[in-house]
Amino acid sequence: MISDFWDDKNGGLFMTAKDGEKLLYRDKQIYDGAIPSGNSVAAMNLLRLGHITGATDYMKKAESIVKAFSGSVEMYLSLINA
Repeated sequence: MISDFWDDKNGGLFMTAKDGEKLLYRDKQIYDGAIPSGNSVAAMNLLRLGHITGATDYMKKAESIVKAFSGSVEMYLSLINA
């Protein structure tokens, strides 16, 4: 998951692999609906793996996902609370 979909520049996971077909835009889902976004599931699984194995690199990746989308979440919350 990390080697094929991870965005080193901004954190989070793309929904298409690096070595897949060339696209003009690679999507990173943030919003959860009836089905959680890929990044939400990945963050939860990375946290679990980190706790189970003690591997801090998994915990750091999960933290990067949360940080990558925190600005968008804060903006959304300010809009619905306005």
